[in-house]
Amino acid sequence: DIGMVFQEPMTALNPVKTIGEQVAEGIRWHTRASRADAEDRARKMLDRVGLPSAQFPLSRYPHELSGGQRQRVVIAIACALKPKLLIADEPTTALDVVLQAQILDLLRDLVAENRMGLLLISHDLAVVTEMAERIIILRHGEVMEAGDTARTLSEQLHPYTRQLAQASMHVPARARTNEVGQDNPMLQAKPLLQVESVTRDYPGRRKSLLKRAVPTRAVDDVSFSIDPGQSVALVGRSGCGKSTLARMVLALDGPTSGTIRFRGEVITGKSEAELKPARRDMQVVFQDPYGSFDPRQKVEKLVAEPLHVLEKRPTNAERREMVAKALHEVGLGPRDMDKYPHEFSGGQRQRLSIARAIITRPKLVVADEPVSALDVSIRAQILDLFSELNQKLGVAYLFITHDLTVARAITDQVMIMHAGKIVERGRTSAVLDHPQSEAAKALVAAAPDLHRAIARRLQEQG
Repeated sequence: DIGMVFQEPMTALNPVKTIGEQVAEGIRWHTRASRADAEDRARKMLDRVGLPSAQFPLSRYPHELSGGQRQRVVIAIACALKPKLLIADEPTTALDVVLQAQILDLLRDLVAENRMGLLLISHDLAVVTEMAERIIILRHGEVMEAGDTARTLSEQLHPYTRQLAQASMHVPARARTNEVGQDNPMLQAKPLLQVESVTRDYPGRRKSLLKRAVPTRAVDDVSFSIDPGQSVALVGRSGCGKSTLARMVLALDGPTSGTIRFRGEVITGKSEAELKPARRDMQVVFQDPYGSFDPRQKVEKLVAEPLHVLEKRPTNAERREMVAKALHEVGLGPRDMDKYPHEFSGGQRQRLSIARAIITRPKLVVADEPVSALDVSIRAQILDLFSELNQKLGVAYLFITHDLTVARAITDQVMIMHAGKIVERGRTSAVLDHPQSEAAKALVAAAPDLHRAIARRLQEQG
């Protein structure tokens, strides 16, 4: 009678079982149905969640599906027995805004069809307002406020409700001041990063012994530049080529054709020894800080990791001093040096990740979905930290994200990527307020908006 949809579909699914086996398993276990009957019901359920048999046979494995498709399989498993209550724990956090809208529509339809109750656990107030009739605001295990969703979020009677609403729409001061003009002298300098006609092909699947495999083009003739101290967002749907492009910018992968220059020097086709000077001035912040840290190592060693690229290797005393300084700059203390990653919260671990990125005083930081796994209050703090470091250290950022709220809050310019191409670029406010390309329009239309969602709810209620 209770179904559960988890946040991360890849960990919720068994990687060595087919999707058909996993949907049918619950049906057979609870109803004692035959294998054939369970598979037939599993097929119908997968069809219902938007995975038709022509493209998605029961023999497919989870790794052969995209993030959105895997989440549809998890929903099929949860709803196969038509439960009375469906619990969805952050069901769309890891998905791009277009996929998020599709998954939320699917959940809404399934709940209405089967007359299920839906308990949606989320830190995204706009999504909650779109989906839920009633809301409970929880803090440290205590209910702060409860009631009608639209009324609770529009009146914001409790201070914590106000804090959450403000954090979800938070814009760091830097982004507002830089919207005004190009007075920043850093923006008049030579480009820090230049990407020139870059293309990346991957080997395709051979469909027959007689035909050559057609390569898959992940990045298609992309060109752009980033100036010193500038913040640029690379926004697009899952699978559009954002991460592939980021890997090439970081010289972790080479382009099939085209050139990438960093500080005027070509970094494509160079050996690791030749790349060492560039590695000092280019760092990365990952989406999942816990996954990017060795859990057996202490913070001092983790944060000091990039110091091996420095020309002069620091002594142990100098290293401790540099780590302490980096921790201080991200709002942590020297006592944290002797702790392990598991002793920190998600937001603190992301601060550690940023400390590791800035310890070599880089000119460019590539941030891959740096706040998507964090709740709105912590997200606001991390965005403020990025903004503060930009002002203090003059760091340029390339933010890879599918969250338009983050792009609007922290960046000067935005690039919209679709099917491997940059289809639109310009000032962040101009592109997101008046999108020209179909891809940008689809992203903006699908992005949840708290004010818009509250207004729609109140209008529906009369």
